[in-house]
Amino acid sequence: MKRMMLMSMLAAGSFMFSTVGIAAERCCSSAADNLETDSVKMVEAVSAEQENIAVEVDANDAAQPKKVIVPEPSKDSDSVVQFGIWFNFPGYTKRNDVNGFRLGLPFSGTSAVSGFDLSLLGSHIRNLDGLQMSSLYSGTSGKSDGVQLSLGACLNNEVFNGVQVSLFNKGVVHRGWQVGLVNLDEQADGVQFSLVNVVDVLKGFHAGIVNVANRSMGPQIGIFNYAGRGSFQLGLFNVNTTSRMPFMLLFNFSK
Repeated sequence: MKRMMLMSMLAAGSFMFSTVGIAAERCCSSAADNLETDSVKMVEAVSAEQENIAVEVDANDAAQPKKVIVPEPSKDSDSVVQFGIWFNFPGYTKRNDVNGFRLGLPFSGTSAVSGFDLSLLGSHIRNLDGLQMSSLYSGTSGKSDGVQLSLGACLNNEVFNGVQVSLFNKGVVHRGWQVGLVNLDEQADGVQFSLVNVVDVLKGFHAGIVNVANRSMGPQIGIFNYAGRGSFQLGLFNVNTTSRMPFMLLFNFSK
């Protein structure tokens, strides 16, 4: 009887253990399947997000304007001798500075000249360090030093140190001598000698038929002299607005 009961208990325990093992195996298998499914879904989600980011980056790149890089024009070496036909023609008369001599028939180029610039009719160059000569017109656009000669006009757009001889001379700041029929400057630090001299600030000497200066820190000698504020005037008619006697014959002066 006891053996039968023992055998029954062993059989029941074996059955229960087998049932629990099968259930555990099924549970582990189900968990593994779920884990694999979740991993696949996560990988797919990450891939989709990366694709969306790539599309957004491409769209932003397409929306932004592309920068166009324009190469700077190359500058050729300086020339010892040049021949020009027109302003900037041939092209080397614009690209190449001159250290020597340039001839313009009828016009010269526009690059800088250190030496002698000779043209039949006219030339307007960047900078001058030397002599510029023409029959009608000589001009510079930058700071220059030297001598300008012309039958027509000499024009300067910046500081000019030297001598100008022409019928009409015009500049911004002139330091040196100007000789002609008409001299016109913003500031003259030197000598102006002509029939008519007109300057805003005179830090030199006026000699002519008519001399006009807004501020004169040097003498004016002529037939008619006018100064908004002048130091000394010698002429037939003298107007000095800051003098005790604004109008005087023969001479006038003020502090």
